[in-house]
Amino acid sequence: MASIDVRDLIEDDLIDLSEVEKITSLSGKHIYALERAGRFPKRVKLGRRSAWVKREVYAWVRDKVLSRPVVATYPPLIRPRRHNTSSGTTGEAKTSRLHEGRGQPRPNIQRDEVTL
Repeated sequence: MASIDVRDLIEDDLIDLSEVEKITSLSGKHIYALERAGRFPKRVKLGRRSAWVKREVYAWVRDKVLSRPVVATYPPLIRPRRHNTSSGTTGEAKTSRLHEGRGQPRPNIQRDEVTL
């Protein structure tokens, strides 16, 4: 009895536009534009409908990931917001509620104070 490799069936599955949008996080309009420009896998015409080969779409995503420049990533430097006391001097960092489960005060941080 011949065995069938399930991976062969899955890799050659055809997927519709909604699935391609989920995989790539691109809109249908952008996918069609990339396809017309020759920068995205071609559709398979199925009468009035069309689909993409799942393996080709994943290969396209993989190529995008591998072609990006490698940059070291570091957590952003966050400075706590300082507030004025009644005497007009800068006081301690304002703190909000405790980190849940950690018991440490969390600084009150404003979005515009984040330095990258």
